[in-house]
Amino acid sequence: MNSEALESKVKLFKKSFGLPSVVVGIARGGTEIYNAQGNIGPFRKADKDTVYRLASMSKSFISASVMILAERGKVVIDKPVTEFLPEFRLANEESTKKITVRDVLSHRSGLPRHDLTLFLRKGFTLEQMVGIVPYLETSWAVGERFHYQNHMYATLSLLVQKVSGMPWEEFVDKNIFKPVGMTRSYAKQGEYVKVDGNYARPRMRIHGVNLPAPSEDVTSTGGSGVLSASTADVIKWIKIHMDDGGGLFSKESSKELHGRQTPIKDNEFVPYKLPGVEDRHYGFGWFSEAYKGARLVHHGGSVGGFKPFMAFAEGQDLGIAIQINQGGSPAASALVYTLFDEILGLEKTDWIDFYKSLDSDLRARSQAHFKELIGTGELKSPPGDCLGIYENPAYGKMEIKGTPQSPTLVFADTYKMKLLPGNKDDYAAKVPGFAFSCRFRLEGGKVAAFEANVEEEAPHYISYEKKQDKA
Repeated sequence: MNSEALESKVKLFKKSFGLPSVVVGIARGGTEIYNAQGNIGPFRKADKDTVYRLASMSKSFISASVMILAERGKVVIDKPVTEFLPEFRLANEESTKKITVRDVLSHRSGLPRHDLTLFLRKGFTLEQMVGIVPYLETSWAVGERFHYQNHMYATLSLLVQKVSGMPWEEFVDKNIFKPVGMTRSYAKQGEYVKVDGNYARPRMRIHGVNLPAPSEDVTSTGGSGVLSASTADVIKWIKIHMDDGGGLFSKESSKELHGRQTPIKDNEFVPYKLPGVEDRHYGFGWFSEAYKGARLVHHGGSVGGFKPFMAFAEGQDLGIAIQINQGGSPAASALVYTLFDEILGLEKTDWIDFYKSLDSDLRARSQAHFKELIGTGELKSPPGDCLGIYENPAYGKMEIKGTPQSPTLVFADTYKMKLLPGNKDDYAAKVPGFAFSCRFRLEGGKVAAFEANVEEEAPHYISYEKKQDKA
């Protein structure tokens, strides 16, 4: 693919998905080509050096850090996490003793996502976020199945920090960014803002308009999702992996990172199937899959206002990085598969049509789910003593305000929602894009707890114990 063909394709996808900006880099045959479209600020166009947030693409840097430490004899990936991070705990002692560094790297900890805690625990340090893990209920045995889990990559970040004797951000900078020449890459949240104005601003597309989006602070998750980099730097990173470590880490470590560590069955990660994709696995910080006769290794990411994607085809000397600043958009995924189809001469799929149809289907499923949970009748009168402050050791504080006849739920002093009639339970609640069933637990005729199904894969509702009546 030449520069003109790439530009035409990028313009098509920018228009089709209404992107504020998009930058694409391709490494092929010892050469690199880039194309950037759109503005990142007033009178400033995006380019290959524009910094975007990497979101969960950050995980590949933490997994590589662990393997670098393993090569230095500081970590043994098949030994329990507690050998290197003694304070680490899961919800039960048996799982704590059993779980290895390999289990954590490959997302088979037995934990469901519990992602709501990442947003409810604003201001937490990395140590504090890892510290709530013992209070997160597990759903499966360690090693039983794949389940993507951000707290586990926060745990790995803390492990890197403890074992190396330096902040994990400093380790990544000294042992990855600098040796690779990634001069426009940053491990700390928002660090790039202090450098220059060439960075993308977060956007969300609402009713056809790209509006400013909150810049979510995920510092407490460590290398799970906080890194930022330019597209040119991401291409440098992909080339290291295409070159079996490129001297940064060994070929053996490269095989571990990109290997088929944990199989991913249908619906274990996303509730749909991609055309041509088979034999999906998670390695260490990378997904791996068979795609129309090729073997792709990739990772995407999603954080407020950004949704990037990076990938390479094993043995094909082809790597692709795509950065966009439109939260929730499937554009980067659609474009990367389109480019693989065209460059590798694979059977073509209309990925624009596929992802637009999928988006409509997922929205319809979400609305149907809301209808399953939220009733249409009168609100059943909540208990007269429901007002007050409630707490969960992992999810934090929740307060019920207003009146017993019309209560308002307030999570972490930030997220407010009305108590609604429920279909599956007595009550339900919702915010845009998220709804859940809930109920009160009574003891001796008085409210003892508020129970909410905010993590549907957990075996039980999340219980907020009542701590204080309304003042």
